[in-house]
Amino acid sequence: MSSDNIALEAAKSAAESAGKESVSKIADVIGAIFPFFGTTHEAVKIYIEEIKNSNMSPEAKLITIANTKKTYRELINQSKIMKIAEESAKEGTDFSKSSTVDNDWLARFMDSAKFVSNDMMQLVWGRILAGEFELPGSTPPQIIRVLSEITLNYAQIFNSLCNFISTMKYQIKNNFEEEKVIIIDIEDKYFNSLSINFKTLCELQNYGLIEFDNPVGFVKIIPKEELPKFDLIYGDKIITVVDFPEKAFPIGHVLLTDAGQCIAKIIEKDVIEGYFDTLVNYLEKKGVVISP
Repeated sequence: MSSDNIALEAAKSAAESAGKESVSKIADVIGAIFPFFGTTHEAVKIYIEEIKNSNMSPEAKLITIANTKKTYRELINQSKIMKIAEESAKEGTDFSKSSTVDNDWLARFMDSAKFVSNDMMQLVWGRILAGEFELPGSTPPQIIRVLSEITLNYAQIFNSLCNFISTMKYQIKNNFEEEKVIIIDIEDKYFNSLSINFKTLCELQNYGLIEFDNPVGFVKIIPKEELPKFDLIYGDKIITVVDFPEKAFPIGHVLLTDAGQCIAKIIEKDVIEGYFDTLVNYLEKKGVVISP
């Protein structure tokens, strides 16, 4: 059987074995890019034996077998990410051919996903893919580049950084709004112990996950006449801000980019014991008045 036929039959088999139409769009895309999609390890072994017994030259056999094994490993990575996407997506998410997810985007995404073998990173890729099928077109276009380039070490540092996300909750003209902020003091020894420091924050900025401003930090311009007070929430604790210098409320040294926000939404975050006191101290040092 030719590699094209194997690809076609394997993609069909994978969709049938899943027992639903939902894998068909991804299956079609991967089946068009790679041979052997959906093929079992045993089938690959049989195919390799056929190569060994063929009339190919020894050099051609070596190259073909090596490529087959490489492709199979890549497809294992992709299939794991596909499974995570289906398991992570909201109930009723359309993975079928009628989905409006862009085929070119999906092809680029899955082509890059073939290199992802780490379990933690596969989880991130799978959840990003689920989010795109839940809301087609919502994934920042640079996310494939960011995920492809970032190392595991910096992915873990970014994960640690996201543990310090707080939520600003306020009301302006009867509209309730929420905004995610990361308020940290990069000179604090605790953050340094988590490898959150000037160097690593600069690297995360280079990856395109954050914007970093040191030493002044970012501020949010808030008209006090419209917003006399608001809440800052971390975990199950709430800070009520009643005053701050001029109209500039300090929101720390770090802002999440669109790509950073996209990833921050899907990673699991912990509430860090002791951070709330650090947050209060930082705000008071910046002249923020907190309600008792």
